[in-house]
Amino acid sequence: MRIALVDPSGVSWKRREPLGIEYLGGLLQENDYKVKIFHPALSFKELLISLKECDPDIIGFSVMSCNFGAAVALAAEMKKTNPDIVTVFGGSHATGDPSIVRNDCIDFVIIGEGDYTFLELIRNIQAGDNPKKIAGLAYWDGKVKLTPQRESIKDLNELPFPLRSALFLNDCIDFGLNYPPPSQQRAHACMTYSRGCPYNCSFCISSKMWGRIVRYRSASSVVRELKHLQNKYGTNFVFFVDLTFNAVPQKVYELHEEMKRQKVNVYWKTEGRAEGTNLEILHTMANMGCTKLCYGVESFSKDTLRRIRKPQNIDQVITAFRLANSLGILTRASYMVGYPWETEESLRESERNLAEFLPADELRITFITPFPGTLLYEECRKQRIPIEEDLNKYTSEEPVIATSISKEALLQWKHHTLKTFYLSKQYEQRRTEKIRRFLHLKQSYEEFFEHLAKEF
Repeated sequence: MRIALVDPSGVSWKRREPLGIEYLGGLLQENDYKVKIFHPALSFKELLISLKECDPDIIGFSVMSCNFGAAVALAAEMKKTNPDIVTVFGGSHATGDPSIVRNDCIDFVIIGEGDYTFLELIRNIQAGDNPKKIAGLAYWDGKVKLTPQRESIKDLNELPFPLRSALFLNDCIDFGLNYPPPSQQRAHACMTYSRGCPYNCSFCISSKMWGRIVRYRSASSVVRELKHLQNKYGTNFVFFVDLTFNAVPQKVYELHEEMKRQKVNVYWKTEGRAEGTNLEILHTMANMGCTKLCYGVESFSKDTLRRIRKPQNIDQVITAFRLANSLGILTRASYMVGYPWETEESLRESERNLAEFLPADELRITFITPFPGTLLYEECRKQRIPIEEDLNKYTSEEPVIATSISKEALLQWKHHTLKTFYLSKQYEQRRTEKIRRFLHLKQSYEEFFEHLAKEF
């Protein structure tokens, strides 16, 4: 059987490997299936032409809300070409809204962690058995039918390494504020040490996608993959995409010891939580090559943090940034606005707090988005809060929830606040001091500000 795996982002700025379908590809290849992964930066037209040339028996689509429309259009076109082709949708949007299987061009929807579900589905189709008994699926039979929930993979070491290609990795660059800077990055790769997140924030689908129990690979498995990336592709910068890399500090120490034992040196970045962050664990992470940490700040308001179910102490967050700065680790803060209860006063307060009190090197402002399947989505529907129906706009880069403030005003606020943040005296002092103490970061800042200049 010929199997195609597609992440139909269709945007030239997506310079990150499609790790989800690469994991599927690795598992399928290990089980002797012919599989082809399509580059996420291909346009719709390019993808369609390439898919027709491939002539697959099964197509697996990894979909977020913003690329769901493109995936449906591709599936429909491929069904016209070959009505017998089997189309399978998975990913965060499919998990959040399995009812998408009511579309004529979608045969199956995989709910949650899909590695073994997809493999089992292919085997069943190939054998002519009834795939509708497979756990973790949605299908259409006069109405939407759901099979029993599939248990999470207990031993992540069972999974083979992702099916990567030099073509993809050589095109992968992270243009944010990083070390190494974009001009020095080689074969920038994504990796996982763990799956799952113990939290249940109202705006996040991860609890349904990966579960709330954090499961780790062995440190030796991670180090083997790091060595593989370095030896085969020349990778010098890695993004650990774990939802909470530092959720279990002992696991950080185990990885550090294994990297030291096998003498593996690579630069990397990750996302973490401020809770439990202290100088000891940050020092360990810096020693094992961590050059950037990303924290979700989301809001300075205790009431807002309570409403979005994010248990977080702002003082701990500020301390985490300062400790990372003291060790030369670059930091990024993610901040959200556009809440249903957003007011002009709350926006003014956010702008002031960000400029004066947040000691981050990089600031990412997004608009809170009610992705299908999240608690936030359910709350908006229950309270009849108007939300945007066009899923193409669910990128978090524009407002999709109705507030007392216009969409145009929110976008203007974001642009103005970012300029205020980066041009503030506080930011200039932090940057100057950090470069003085850690001279190797000078080029990182220079390239980042060249990139910012194009936006402002």
